[in-house]
Amino acid sequence: MNESPTRLHAVPRREVASDSTPPLLEFRELRYFVVLCEELHFSRAADRLHISQSPLSQAIAQLERKLGTKLLDRSTRHVELTDAGSVLLEHGRRLLREAEEAVGATRRAGAGEVGSIRLAVGAVSHEAVLPALRHALDQRLPGLTVEVAELSADEIVDAVLHGAADAALMTFAPANDEIELKLLRRDSPVAVFGPGHPLSGRSAVTVAELARHRLILPPRTPSTGTHEMVLAMFHAHHPAAVRTADDHSGDDSERHPPHYVHVELLSLSGSTSSGAKYK
Repeated sequence: MNESPTRLHAVPRREVASDSTPPLLEFRELRYFVVLCEELHFSRAADRLHISQSPLSQAIAQLERKLGTKLLDRSTRHVELTDAGSVLLEHGRRLLREAEEAVGATRRAGAGEVGSIRLAVGAVSHEAVLPALRHALDQRLPGLTVEVAELSADEIVDAVLHGAADAALMTFAPANDEIELKLLRRDSPVAVFGPGHPLSGRSAVTVAELARHRLILPPRTPSTGTHEMVLAMFHAHHPAAVRTADDHSGDDSERHPPHYVHVELLSLSGSTSSGAKYK
């Protein structure tokens, strides 16, 4: 008698959730849970969340199923946290806070409010503009690091053009199609007089009055723009004599008559005890 061979049939295996896989929690569920814990009242919590009580109750119930534990003791009169609920509340608050901070930091980074900026500045801008600018940046963009390099005017332009600086502060920026200029403030040029000068003590002087005296210009080499700008102020009134500051060395009383008085014109805001604004 022949026996038929035994046949084996495959039985579908039930997939059992691994205990090592943490449940996937949603920030929406955590926010609902935290608000409910703060109110300890479903109706008030639902009002704060701008939802009805039904989706709030469903979210809390689903959260408990995911975690496999009871988070709240409910009654018709009050809601109380269980020990497990107290633990989740502490961590939930931290996670929501960190998520909010992450969103804010990401948006600030996208808007250029964090990171670093390299500034090239001239000597005048370093003293007259940079301190106030850095204070404003610290207040508005605390996550921004400002790196400063003090350079001559000609070096500043090269630094921007060749990528060594992201931006620059200059008293007189040269016209250049490769750079974009933004006016930050306007300053009045100041004439600085030596002791006993006939114009000293004045609050303001005219270019015509200054032109009657010898004019000392800023050096051309470190700041061509400043040198040329000062000369342009006197296009209608030629100075009695012109000398650049870097040409001076030693006592020039023998080379110039004693009635010549040195006048230096700077681009600084405000006047000093030995200076006056020109008009």
